[in-house]
Amino acid sequence: MNNGIRFEPAAILFLSGLSVFILLVAGRFVALPLGATAGQVFLLVGLPLWLNAQIARENSLFDVPARKVIFLVLYAATILLVLSLLSALHSNEPQRIGRVAISALAGIAIYFYFAGTLTASRLRKLCFALVTAMAVVAIISVAGTVFSPLHDLIYQGTDRAHGTFKNPNQYGIVTSSIAPLAAGLCVVQKGWGRLFAAVFLLLILTGLLLSGSKTNLLLTSISISLFALAIVVMSFRGRKLFLMLFLATALLAVAIVLGATILQALNPRAFQLLANLFTSQQELHSVQSRQLLWNYSMEMIALNPLTGVGAGTAIEIVAVESSISHSHNIFLDYGRTLGIPGMVAVTVIWCTAMCTAFLTLARLALDNLHSHPVNPLILASALGCICYLLSNLTSDSFGPSTSPFFWVTFFLMLAFVSLKRAEFNETETSRS
Repeated sequence: MNNGIRFEPAAILFLSGLSVFILLVAGRFVALPLGATAGQVFLLVGLPLWLNAQIARENSLFDVPARKVIFLVLYAATILLVLSLLSALHSNEPQRIGRVAISALAGIAIYFYFAGTLTASRLRKLCFALVTAMAVVAIISVAGTVFSPLHDLIYQGTDRAHGTFKNPNQYGIVTSSIAPLAAGLCVVQKGWGRLFAAVFLLLILTGLLLSGSKTNLLLTSISISLFALAIVVMSFRGRKLFLMLFLATALLAVAIVLGATILQALNPRAFQLLANLFTSQQELHSVQSRQLLWNYSMEMIALNPLTGVGAGTAIEIVAVESSISHSHNIFLDYGRTLGIPGMVAVTVIWCTAMCTAFLTLARLALDNLHSHPVNPLILASALGCICYLLSNLTSDSFGPSTSPFFWVTFFLMLAFVSLKRAEFNETETSRS
């Protein structure tokens, strides 16, 4: 019997993508052999379905300028995929090529998910789903802090919360990418939606504090502050602008003090480490260990300039620890594992995305006199993308556990900009 509800294939595929992102956020809690997660597997399983949906779609979600940028980035990702597969022929650890291959395939799969299933309203729903999932992870981290039976599961014998990820830095990277989206939803949502977004943002920031990821704490603090100040500039004029800027600055200062107080209450040792940033012996050791990794990686690039040592090959330096999965720098890691061709390809991805994000922010700054409802989400996704790219200069190196969150913030930014341009063109056409 027809009950008036129609389930369109594209809607089902859209929901399947949301499920995949939830599994990606769940991370190691749904881990599979060889370090893979259920989210990564289902991301690849969904690729042909989303590709078919994109082929059947009449109107593209992305406009022509956005598609040109996407083509360049995904072309470079395809090169990385091919190089990673070829490197299995000479790698000492061919079973680890999935580290690069999955990161590249994630970009291709997520693009077709966007192009095949997402609409203007679904873009916002995707943002809300990601923010909600990260808020749940933060709740789990707080639970591990408060309830001792969960402590070892969440903290894994350290003083830094892992959340549902393999290590605290991965947790911090994903959080710094998603936190600006939560701030964006606080502005564009109404009623209960705005209240939930605000609560989720506070939870996400609490989870970031517990992770103790210093680079991402700094990046998130800057991105949220820039977001708040930009929204004030886009929303007010004249004397009211200066008053609101003063109030926003005061509130941000209070938020920083409050965050420090919460961290000291929940995790005193992590607070002390952050308070002694770059002065404590442990922090000095962290800087020195990265320097060792970077020097080693540059030596490997010089010894294997064309082929590298093989995609995903771990690093073994006795002075640091027995085995490290990456170089803690996206360029050096891809140069070490895939040679100069791999370094060039990942540089194209990194620089194209970074330049696009900064140009997007510049256009928003010039366009603040003509505020558009989608501007806060454009701003938020651009800041999230930038946070991910900058954090990969010292951590994770575009790994399979975190790279999907780069792709999603990057494509969100381009999708929101495409929607804004489409509405502007329609308005200009109707006027003429």
